[in-house]
Amino acid sequence: MHQQLKTLALVVYIFTSFQLQAQVLNEPEEGHSADFTEEPGPERPCISAEEYEVMEKTLQENYLMLGLDQKAITAMTTKFAWPLRQANGLNDCSYYYITNFVDQDTTADSTRDWNCGKRTYDDHKGVDIAPYPYSLYKMDSNQVEVVAAAPGTIVARADGRFDKNCDWVSGSDANYVIIRHQDGSTSRYWHMKKNTVTSKVVGQTVVTGEYLGVVGSSGRSTGPHLHFEVSRTSNRSDYVDPFGGICNASNDSTLWINQLPYIDTGIMKVSTNTISPVFPACPQTETPNEDSCFLGGVSAKFYIFIRNQRAGTSAAMRILRPDGSVFSSWTKDFTDNFSRSYWSWTRTYPTATGTYMFEASYNGKVCSKPFRINCNLTDTKTKEGVAGTLFFPNPISTQSAIQFEPALNGATLLIYNSMGIVVQRHTNFTGSSLPLQNTHLQPGVHYIQIADGVSGTGPVKLVLTD
Repeated sequence: MHQQLKTLALVVYIFTSFQLQAQVLNEPEEGHSADFTEEPGPERPCISAEEYEVMEKTLQENYLMLGLDQKAITAMTTKFAWPLRQANGLNDCSYYYITNFVDQDTTADSTRDWNCGKRTYDDHKGVDIAPYPYSLYKMDSNQVEVVAAAPGTIVARADGRFDKNCDWVSGSDANYVIIRHQDGSTSRYWHMKKNTVTSKVVGQTVVTGEYLGVVGSSGRSTGPHLHFEVSRTSNRSDYVDPFGGICNASNDSTLWINQLPYIDTGIMKVSTNTISPVFPACPQTETPNEDSCFLGGVSAKFYIFIRNQRAGTSAAMRILRPDGSVFSSWTKDFTDNFSRSYWSWTRTYPTATGTYMFEASYNGKVCSKPFRINCNLTDTKTKEGVAGTLFFPNPISTQSAIQFEPALNGATLLIYNSMGIVVQRHTNFTGSSLPLQNTHLQPGVHYIQIADGVSGTGPVKLVLTD
């Protein structure tokens, strides 16, 4: 994404009420948007001149070893599929957005993209595609994979390099793969996660859609993304823009099999949360704090995540009962343009047991997320796991104690209320039970987070009764 992050937080206070048999809290909606800006100047490319020189020397040696011609064999005929995909287990409605196109303006300190806009930075030779939302979480979880955009031969690769850079670091090299295609052109896949690059070696072939690695932030990078670059030959000076448009001076038509629109507006994800997500600064990983199992009648937040939000458009949200009828609905009108944004609303869950659906529609696309009410939260025999630690019973009385199995040693325990506020903190805790008498905790849904150097730190639901 190669840019300095400037976060613009919008908090719009609009109080609403709905009369569709739903109790709705008078809570403000919350909106947060973040666009990227890039400092112009050829001295700050995401692939430095030194890294290009090493890459081209490597290509010369490998081409010679493989008996390949470094020049274009024919007029460029290779067409490219999309170079990313969701890994198995990730089922977001979408998972990426484009942060920068190729710079078509060769004048120093001046930019122009293929559509005559400014969605690029000076001397940028590729297309930057970033995961969203939760880019570092997706990276840590290997959720967005880099794949070959066209068949060809691997002519260079690198792995094992640090992958959580948050700014341009002099001398920082990326993990990458370079593929040579039948017409002599090359495609380059930059900034991949450490130790995820394909095990295939130089000289082996790949097919369209074949796994190459995981999106990361290695090299001169400000966050997880793929820098996808195409060249007519093995030489960086022969780069082209895969997008076809009126201001593309490098090639006459698109090189994509299916070219995306310049402004690719859409809804990417919806989620249901009791605790708000945590968005720390890079390189710390986000905590989505999503859930799909809730007590009836408690308050929670409903989130939507949007790519290329446009002024003058609107999103429509609704909560559907198990029988498909509408429990609650509302709309949001947008007055600003953002490359990415997320919005949340506080609502009270229904009380009737069952599986409900939260859905949002935007720009003709619908994204939905099922959630359950009163789902197995009263089974006192259930033991909740926290990466190696079990705690029980659940629910638990405020006059009782939480039992741990195995016993904890020097652990940190955090208990959050339903609004994500820490209401109890225990440091250097050792033992097999935590008494709750006289703690002044209020009945309802809470979350407990355990960190002892062995156990995980993901919060697990805890239901407190009278």
